[in-house]
Amino acid sequence: MGFIGTETKSPIYSDLVNYGVGDTGTGVTDLIVKTSTMWVAAYLVLYDIGNWYYKPALVYSTDGGLTWIDMAYPNVAGVNHGYIKIAAGTDGTIHVISMNASGMGNMYYVTYSSGVWSAVDTVPTSGNVSDYPHLVLDSNNKPHVALGLTSGGVSYTNKVGTNWLAWELAASSSYKFNNMAIDTNNTLHLNILNASYNVCYTSGVAGSWAAPEVVATSSVNYSDITCNGTVPYIAMTTYDYIIVYKKPSGSWVAENMINSGISSNRLSLQSKGGFIYICYEISPTPGYTNTQWFYADNSGGSWSTPVNVTKDDTSNWSCGSFWTDGTSFGLISMGDFSTVAAWLITVIPVSEDKWGTLHLNLYEYNRSNIDQLGGEKDLIPYVGVTTAQSRLLMAGRLRERREVQGWAEKTDYEGLEVDYEAFTKRKVEFHDGTTIDLAIIEKLSGERKKGSTRVWYSAKFLEV
Repeated sequence: MGFIGTETKSPIYSDLVNYGVGDTGTGVTDLIVKTSTMWVAAYLVLYDIGNWYYKPALVYSTDGGLTWIDMAYPNVAGVNHGYIKIAAGTDGTIHVISMNASGMGNMYYVTYSSGVWSAVDTVPTSGNVSDYPHLVLDSNNKPHVALGLTSGGVSYTNKVGTNWLAWELAASSSYKFNNMAIDTNNTLHLNILNASYNVCYTSGVAGSWAAPEVVATSSVNYSDITCNGTVPYIAMTTYDYIIVYKKPSGSWVAENMINSGISSNRLSLQSKGGFIYICYEISPTPGYTNTQWFYADNSGGSWSTPVNVTKDDTSNWSCGSFWTDGTSFGLISMGDFSTVAAWLITVIPVSEDKWGTLHLNLYEYNRSNIDQLGGEKDLIPYVGVTTAQSRLLMAGRLRERREVQGWAEKTDYEGLEVDYEAFTKRKVEFHDGTTIDLAIIEKLSGERKKGSTRVWYSAKFLEV
């Protein structure tokens, strides 16, 4: 995914942030996700300074990180939340779990859909919690949750209809919980640790769990798990290496080893479209100073050279999480325990829109196939098409109007701004297979954030 490294930092929050943005030392995944319409990020912020209590905060962005809007999470007052996980359903619903920082008491579950929060489910745990819960959704968008108990063992539940099932042991008291993934057959895969802190693994479904097995006896700092189809992958950090294991059949195989540099720490692992994607935190210099997040994947047939996502920013970017679907990439991280930021990027998808011979790709443009007007190439990169709209004319027939929005470089937008009126009576072919024949660009507007070279623009097409 060669686009990594071209992203820019998008500030989200600056104030007192809970240590780790949800990190407990057992993995830091599931804090940023993307639906078809927006990015959603989560972190913990101080809300009761007298008791030093933190609460979940969720924000969303529909403009690629230019602005972030508070989602007004329905906080349970009187609780010092110490952990949060989020997941996005295939229907765009955001699922959220959190629980008390002490590990005692209840787990809280809530969903967000079409701008509305559901009522909060208060779910009593089966004992004091030492390894905080992880959340995954199956192919039916049903939530599954696992956590580790202070008394030992891994506890699991899921929600059926309006009820949460009774907690059950997925692994005995000899094991600690790390994190969880789900495969295409809805089988759950758990990354766990034994008494010697070796990375171990079990899999199963409610009521039936395999005996745990040791994956590696290496000295491990952090680990994470994902599934490529039905094949589980576990990545782990040692002091200066990232090792990726997979289990295509009966035994675990070390697929890759990345020399990550000095002080390999947390990592986040994803699998989409048959490929494995990894983002990990390292300290380029001794002393855990100036920590950065690096990225690598195997989408090119072999593992790519790691790229610095945070690009040597002067802050210590620690305790992060990333999400990808193979075309979009998002990283969230905490800087110096006082700020939260994201790095977002999207590459060219398969489908595209066309304006005459001008290609309007959903996310990027192709310079080699664009109309020349007045010596200036008319560029509309990073676009997405809104729902078609129609308007009744005086003649009594309907004519169609569509609006395209997206990012353009400032110089490209200014060129388009000068020339757009020259687009008259052309056939417009959109990525969803619909067309307007013939149309003009009725209106063009753009907004640029101070200090940025990109313009968020809107162009309206009108049938003539």
